[in-house]
Amino acid sequence: MTLNFGDILDRIGPELGHKPAVVHDNGVITWSDFDKRTNALAHHCVNVGLKPGDRIAFFLFNGPDYFEWLAASFKARMAHANINYRYVASEVAQLVADSGAKILVYDHRLAPVVDGLDGGIIKDCSLVQVGGVSPAVEGATLAADLTSETAIGSPLSEPLNIERTYDDPIFIYTGGTTGYPKGVVWQTGAMAEVIFGAELAGQAATTDAVVNLVRTEGRAKPYSIGMTASPLMHGAALWMAITMMCNGDTAVVCDNADGFDAERHLDLIEQHKVEGIIVVGDSFARPLIDAMKLRPSSARSLKIIGSTGAIWSAPVKQELLELVPNVVLLDLLASSEAASIASSATTAAGGSETAKFMLGPNCQVFDENDQIVAPGSDTQGFLAVGGPQPLRYHNDPEKTARTFRIIDGVRYSFAGDMCTVAADGTIHLLGRGSNCINTGGEKVFPEEVEEAIKTHQDVADALVLGIPDEKWGQAVVACVELLPTDDGVGTETIRTYLRDGRLASYKIPKQIEFAKTMPRKANGKADYAAVRSLFGIHE
Repeated sequence: MTLNFGDILDRIGPELGHKPAVVHDNGVITWSDFDKRTNALAHHCVNVGLKPGDRIAFFLFNGPDYFEWLAASFKARMAHANINYRYVASEVAQLVADSGAKILVYDHRLAPVVDGLDGGIIKDCSLVQVGGVSPAVEGATLAADLTSETAIGSPLSEPLNIERTYDDPIFIYTGGTTGYPKGVVWQTGAMAEVIFGAELAGQAATTDAVVNLVRTEGRAKPYSIGMTASPLMHGAALWMAITMMCNGDTAVVCDNADGFDAERHLDLIEQHKVEGIIVVGDSFARPLIDAMKLRPSSARSLKIIGSTGAIWSAPVKQELLELVPNVVLLDLLASSEAASIASSATTAAGGSETAKFMLGPNCQVFDENDQIVAPGSDTQGFLAVGGPQPLRYHNDPEKTARTFRIIDGVRYSFAGDMCTVAADGTIHLLGRGSNCINTGGEKVFPEEVEEAIKTHQDVADALVLGIPDEKWGQAVVACVELLPTDDGVGTETIRTYLRDGRLASYKIPKQIEFAKTMPRKANGKADYAAVRSLFGIHE
């Protein structure tokens, strides 16, 4: 039997019975019910005419529905495609069109955005609304009707009994250096090899082998009750969600429609004895620390706190270790294009010696001539990951060719991260060789924000960049040159203009400086050093 997430879930779901599969704000879904409900959703996908490989777009907050639709997509052989819940209608429309989604699953609180989509964009796309008492968008189906008592007590709650393959796809839309997000296309079998590779060493990578692992008594795992605090529409939390589901674990999830609620997350950690949680750097860790200080013993069940996607500073780690002395803090370097690039573990006992990044399996560091960087040299190199990896970028053969390259007969994924290699083989990260801004784990393309600003009638020019920020890692800032005819245009004028359906909130500059003449070089390119100096950053 080949390796496929849908086959794994078909096998383990019925066996786990009354064990909690998903714990959420309003209750618990057992594995038995999870299995039946996801079967019903999978049947719906097939019954509305979807074919293997068709995309289901997820426009959802964190919640049990994300887990259920994800499992259903695997069972029905459909491809998940994530949409940022902060997107405005034009941004949603772009991603729906690029992915060619056949179903758009959206939270009822996002109905106004969906209702604002151009009818032509979604004419071939079924709408399914999650939550709410009735569909808020004309023609939408209410998800609760698909998993009603009648539905899950009928043949719809039985497995599809279809043949699945290693090659069944999953899409992860990710930020890049320019333009719109790109869809990274993985095979579910390759993702499963990454997740279970270490445990399957020496065995054939099959569904049978994974199911036998799940059944093993006393199997060593970092956690069996995990929480995805970071947004599920981001790659890091998505990977953790898939890992928990296919391990037969219990996933604890908290609604994040109103942002990250540290106190509510801490309630769930304490109540359900959560052992592992993933966050996005300081922007998540700081609120958790503030909540923990008021309830010192509330997070003592945690064994692992993982962070990826944003800066996680040493002082914040130290505070966490003081509050939860037995926890292991994991800095995880990964991307949608390359999983398990490198990691760094910090513990109270290990101190600073644990704060070193170790290369993951199948990883190498190459210089600009595709030669392996010698440990102990000062050569800056590019991190590359071999082994199981994505097939391509959707609809972008040029970016595929640049990112996925063959060196000495081995195919590697180059996500753009640069580093140096110490004599002991550990690496020092230098960042990415691009202007992409990472603000609280969100990727922001400067060009997109610049163009939005420049559509304002009183703006002559604009440059956008990221500057260091204690809370967000980087803050989006803008330098704006106004036309001579401007009439009292200020920071809030620009920000209000962008908020009016032009950009998602996290893309809107937190600070704007106005320049009489935009700092540019003689060749017309941006003089970023001069722009940074306007924000007090001198190079």
